[in-house]
Amino acid sequence: MHLDDTKNSTRGFTLIELLMVVLIIGVLVAVGLSVGGRVIEGGKATQTKDLLKSLEQVLNSYEQTTDRLPPGSIIDPRQPEGAPTGTILHMPLADAWDNNNDRIINSVGLFLAEARRVEGVSSLLDGFDARNYRLFRYTAGLPDPAPGSTEPELMTVIDAWGQPIRFVHPAFHGVRRTAERVADILGPAPAPASAYYPAEIRRDPARNDADGGMTTNGRPYFYSVGPDGRAGSVDDNVYLVEPRIQN
Repeated sequence: MHLDDTKNSTRGFTLIELLMVVLIIGVLVAVGLSVGGRVIEGGKATQTKDLLKSLEQVLNSYEQTTDRLPPGSIIDPRQPEGAPTGTILHMPLADAWDNNNDRIINSVGLFLAEARRVEGVSSLLDGFDARNYRLFRYTAGLPDPAPGSTEPELMTVIDAWGQPIRFVHPAFHGVRRTAERVADILGPAPAPASAYYPAEIRRDPARNDADGGMTTNGRPYFYSVGPDGRAGSVDDNVYLVEPRIQN
């Protein structure tokens, strides 16, 4: 009696079936990467919001300790405290474009420099994670210059995407599409300073100088430029409370 070999043979996959398997695997990988990417970005947004909350605590402590909000400008942080020397300049706490030197002003770094001068507030800064609180300059790789020349290197809070968090002061909120003199906004530089540095600023969201947001009741706020690093594209900026954006 003959056995029918065809009944016991194993049928292989056809080319179409193999292609279908490859296609299904590709779709599953793409979906997994997409979901994973969203989870990672969501985690970064949460981490950045936590940093914003910590900065709000610093601002609250500053206000309670000094019975005022931060001024619109501060003396160059590189000046010796209590005994400034040489050319004395005031730096605006503006989330804006430095029109004299073509760069963004490190607004949160200047705010933290002011906060560190207040007893009882500076201790809050020591609680920041070193991964997000570090020395920062927009012009990387250069030594910190002397007072009166270019930007200072300041301790700054960095968001989860590696960008410095921004600080919006009510003196400079909203939109300023063309360069304006700081002295025209704040008045003459406070003594013993002789001038402001930078002397001119611009706050144009179309050029990603800033978000164009308005403060509420004259209170400053903090924000992150988000994953795209563009202040003017407010849809992915990170806020604790979203401000009204001036058109």
